[in-house]
Amino acid sequence: MDWTKILWGLMLVAMIAYLVPQWLRWRKEAPEAEPGAWAGVMLPIGGVVLFVLILILSVQN
Repeated sequence: MDWTKILWGLMLVAMIAYLVPQWLRWRKEAPEAEPGAWAGVMLPIGGVVLFVLILILSVQN
């Protein structure tokens, strides 16, 4: 096995070992969602989906 593959594997393990505790802390300290929070998120996502569909349809014709 090449030494660069071993080095990349060690870097990947180190990154995961660093990020997992951060993610667990973030999950524990996350604020609760408010009633109108999802409406504020779905509007931009819907806009992006609509924009992508318009781009796909414009390329097909």
